[in-house]
This record gives sequence, C-alpha cells and structure tokens, in this order.
Amino acid sequence: MAELVLKNESFQLMGLMFRVHRQLGPSCKEKNYQDAIEMIFKKEDISYEREKEVYIPFKGEKLGVFFIDFLVWGKIILEIKSKPFITHEDVRQVVRYLQATGMPLALLVNFKREKVEYKRVINSNAKKINSSLLDSSKLEKISGKLVKYLGIDWGEKRIGLALADSETKIATPFKTVGKVEDVARVVESEQVDAVVVGKPCQISNFQFPIFKKFKKFISDLKSKISAPVELVDERLSSKAADALVGTKKTKASRDEIAAMLILQSYLDKIN
Repeated sequence: MAELVLKNESFQLMGLMFRVHRQLGPSCKEKNYQDAIEMIFKKEDISYEREKEVYIPFKGEKLGVFFIDFLVWGKIILEIKSKPFITHEDVRQVVRYLQATGMPLALLVNFKREKVEYKRVINSNAKKINSSLLDSSKLEKISGKLVKYLGIDWGEKRIGLALADSETKIATPFKTVGKVEDVARVVESEQVDAVVVGKPCQISNFQFPIFKKFKKFISDLKSKISAPVELVDERLSSKAADALVGTKKTKASRDEIAAMLILQSYLDKIN
C-alpha cells in the first residue's frame, strides 16, 4: 500500500478533531467547532492560519477570493462542516481550494454526526473528482472512521446492491434497482466511501455486446459519483446466489445476494 500523503500530520489533526467532537458532541454550529479547534491549536503551539484568504487565479489576474477555514502547518487545508452529511459539492469545493493554493492535502471534517465524518482529498488528482479520493484499496480506518462499501451485481434489467463497512467486514443484501441514477442516489444517501462492482467474465465472443453495455454503466457511474469504483471478478456469484435463494428463507432477491457475495469476496481478499 502506498504511503498516505502527510500521514503523521493528518493523523495528528484527526486526533484533535475527535477530541473536539468528544467535548462538544454533534449539536454545535460550525463556528463553535472552529473556535474550539483554534483554542487547541494555540494551546499546543500548532502553526495555523484561520480564514485564510485565497484568490482565484485566471489568466494571471485575481478573478475572485474565497476563505479557507484553516491552513495548518502551511500545507494542510482543514475545512469544517456541521451538517447532516458531506456532499459532493463539499468535496468539489475543497478540490477548488487545492487547485488554487497548490496545497498537497485537504481534510474535510463534518461534526454533525454521532461519529466524526471526514474525507481526505489529495491534490495529485484534483482535476478529476472521481480520483481525488484515495482508491478503495487505500481507504483506511483512522481513529474510528468507518469505510462504507457498496457492492454491485450489474444486470441489463436489474442491479443488485449490498452494503458493508470496515468494522464488521460483513456484507449484507441491501436492495435492487434498475438504473445507474438509482445507484448514484444510494451512494450519496448511504454515504458510501468505495464501490465494488462485479465484472462479467468473458467466456466467448458471443458475450461481447453485453460488455459494451457494462462498460457504459461503469462510465456513467463514475461520472455521477465521487467515490472510487473498483472492478472485481464475479465468477460463480450468480450460481452461488441461486443456491442461497433456494435453500434459505430470505427476503433478499437473487441480485442482492449476488452483490453480497461479490462484496464479501472482496472484503475477505483485502482483509
């Protein structure tokens, strides 16, 4: 696994964020969290700038200005939120900050949750939102942050979905949907960090047309979500799903169970 960008510094900052959350809980305003963070920075002699003014460059001119919550150690952008969940626009906003400043890393931290929610956004791929977050194999559990996975069994008419997290490492059937837009809505509503899709195995040239449709599904999905997408071998998942549906009392559909098996196989491999 590649070394995390500014690993020690970001771990230290996230430790401070969890300390603030333990003291204040999830019910304060953004400014309250910002004030508490600033108090800790001063007490622990951490170099920072608050409400850092940054200009938006355009053809050598200053097009506009925005303000970063904190610039820490002159190299990490720390953006604070207090809202139901982090949105794609929040990530895009941080990417714009990275593009304008040239900083290597941003931490987007949301306190309005029972557990602190956060995203690491790195600058090396800032021009592509889909690549700005770490690959699914590089997402890590930091100070209690859970990585949430979505497993997908793709079909032309039905798409089976399953969910899991990095703590339990157990995939469970979730639901069946029909369109890529439905999958994108699940990624956002369930706050999914990484998506694992079963890739059909090409057995003969007769199957080639279905691969073109699968590739289009993957392309459309990547354009609609910010979470990284990883393809894995789905060989035998459908047959195994049929066996489970036939022998177990379950309300889950064959497609959901196939998605569960795809995701569970992936989790077993990386763990």
